Amino acid sequence: MKHAARNYLVGAPDRPRSVVVAQSLFMELKKRDPACRIEVLADPCVMPLLEIMPEVAGFLLLPEHSWLREQMNFVNESRSSGYDRGIILQSGWRFAIFPFLAGISVRSGYLPGVMLNDVRVADPCWTTVQRTVSLGLATGAELPDRFASPSLDNRFQDWERVLQRHGIAPDSDPVLVLCPDVEDRTTPGWAEHYQRLAGEAVRRGWQVVLLAEASDAGFGERICGRATGCHNLVGKLSLAEEVDLLSVADLVIGDQSGSMYLALGLRRQVLMLASPDHLDGIRELFPEGWFL
Repeated sequence: MKHAARNYLVGAPDRPRSVVVAQSLFMELKKRDPACRIEVLADPCVMPLLEIMPEVAGFLLLPEHSWLREQMNFVNESRSSGYDRGIILQSGWRFAIFPFLAGISVRSGYLPGVMLNDVRVADPCWTTVQRTVSLGLATGAELPDRFASPSLDNRFQDWERVLQRHGIAPDSDPVLVLCPDVEDRTTPGWAEHYQRLAGEAVRRGWQVVLLAEASDAGFGERICGRATGCHNLVGKLSLAEEVDLLSVADLVIGDQSGSMYLALGLRRQVLMLASPDHLDGIRELFPEGWFL
């Protein structure tokens, strides 16, 4: 007897790197049920990523305000969509409450409480992708031996405008993008290493672009200040523009930043500097990357 295709509502994470990892869950759901429909409950900030994941059929944007009317309209929209199952990847209650109020019969996640009725316990040894994909499987089901690598389908095709706006010539010298993880690095001299790398790449004929999520506005200037031909785009790009830029990079070098996950998902040539604690999980997702 043929079973009806299932409709999923997935509460997506709000960090780009976690959204890239979530695509492995979407791909696994589609592998097991090609006719299933996956819609995603998400913050507007990560929509540019979800829009270039072919497995995602639709979106529900989380209400930005706490107004009762807006919240109830959202719940009614969820109810009318006929979801069979909710999968909550985000730990915040904002993502769990709407599937609960909408009456979705099975609501899976790692967040204990009355809003979920399929509360899972993750193995402490699991990597991030294992934790993520496991939520899409039946309780107690074995994880697959290999996970599908995220593959972002960049349909924005606006990269020429992004490059021209920032003085980068798309048909000239090759483009190197540096993506340091500013918030997680405290090693003495770390910024100077990137500064020397940028300067050497410029001398060898590369166009160098610096991307980072830096609260320190002067960080980009410290890296690019002495290297003519190094473009400091720290904090200057939207997520959609960052995807466009990375999609045409010839080489991307950096730490475990969200930008590096985007580059891997876009299948660029990547050299990632990863800590031993994260290396296995990253290799599990992207076996073709270069990791140090």
